[in-house]
Amino acid sequence: MKYLILIVFVLVAIPLLADEPPADSAANNAAPAAQDEAVMQAHRFFAADYFNKCWDYIDKPERTPEDDLMMIHAAHASRAHWEAVGDASNHAVGEWQISHVYAILNNPTEALYYGNACLNICENNQITGFNLGFAYEALARAEMLQGNLQKAEDYVALGIKAAQDVKETEDREYLLNELNSIKK
Repeated sequence: MKYLILIVFVLVAIPLLADEPPADSAANNAAPAAQDEAVMQAHRFFAADYFNKCWDYIDKPERTPEDDLMMIHAAHASRAHWEAVGDASNHAVGEWQISHVYAILNNPTEALYYGNACLNICENNQITGFNLGFAYEALARAEMLQGNLQKAEDYVALGIKAAQDVKETEDREYLLNELNSIKK
């Protein structure tokens, strides 16, 4: 019996110790590649889908506590999926959306945390213009909620300066309107 177990062990171990994969493995490489692409497509789909679902909750005139919770979940889900397939710009927008959700829900600590995450991504990846302006917008809102009026004003000023780099008129005006809404 000992010898039978030893023979089975050797027969199983030899292919595992070989330098080259089994002959039929090259044909199987296409399947994992297709599966990986399907997973990446799913991440892209869910990143955008949850981002849009979050906006549906943001735009909802009257949210229930359950809606608020789903808005939080949707923002985090979108950001998590962007982590798998997005670039630094996608990551920054995801952090901004999470910060925005917490600001809407009057949770300044969380809003500040994710606003700083957004700004860090922008700074570490030389992201300017629209996304940088909204990083400052997120921080201005968070500081305003915490009662730090001077810091909020400083971030608004930085956001206005970043808006100068936004070439698209509509995007620049949208950013400036959002920044100016914080002053009120």
